[in-house]
Amino acid sequence: MTNEKAEEVQEALWSGFLPLKVQVEDDGMESSASLPPLYLQAPRQAPVGAIQEQVLHLLGEGLPAGSVALTFWDTHQVHLNSNYPLGVVYDLLESGEIPWKLTVKCTRDHQGDEARDQFFNALKAASYAATGSAQHVITMPTAEANKLWDACRAGKRQEYKDAATSFHDKMENAQRFLVRVFCRRNKQKLDSDRGWSSKHIESKLKVVAAEKEGLMQTRQALKDWLQVDTDLETARLTIAGIPFPLELSLVQLWRLLRAPDYTLYIVVRWP
Repeated sequence: MTNEKAEEVQEALWSGFLPLKVQVEDDGMESSASLPPLYLQAPRQAPVGAIQEQVLHLLGEGLPAGSVALTFWDTHQVHLNSNYPLGVVYDLLESGEIPWKLTVKCTRDHQGDEARDQFFNALKAASYAATGSAQHVITMPTAEANKLWDACRAGKRQEYKDAATSFHDKMENAQRFLVRVFCRRNKQKLDSDRGWSSKHIESKLKVVAAEKEGLMQTRQALKDWLQVDTDLETARLTIAGIPFPLELSLVQLWRLLRAPDYTLYIVVRWP
């Protein structure tokens, strides 16, 4: 596949948005119990925590004084990991509900931007895996890093590429890349008591050599990683919400469907 075609696929991927219905809860806000739900669209590719600013903007003057951070929970009161792409978490936890109903809980007097920090930590990890160094990310000028983060949470692919000029080509042509596989059995119901734990959702992070494991068919790589003998056709497999041919190699899928943090996220849901 040509680089031009891969770029077209990436552009289409970044244009995907999820409709959300967000209910706000905050014991420190007298009116929070009566607040109507917020309706918004968020980029599938952006980390869960990246939608915080949208929610804060919609809340407007209803916010309490002082610095506020938000945590996100699904309809079963399962806390959402804010550092993974929103679409990946949706594909893992939900079964097609639109709009996705979320609950937002406010944390008072919070310092720092946790979602932004987690995103750049993920980017550093991907850079280290790809090039043996995270310096390309660590030494980014603040203005460039701010543009990168703003483009990521807005779902603007070209602006993201423009801000990533100092390291994008190095990552694109690296000999290694990251793949994270999430595996869940649908019969395992998540709730606030059990939450998102390793007992119910298996997560594996792999550093893949582009010219070795990267050339393997994804079918064989997943069977090896998940240590299963059964046919993967019985599972629902998606990347960014898209079913994909298991015959494609990992490196092909990474070039086409990777997330903004240069990691390929694969979701496997068994019956």
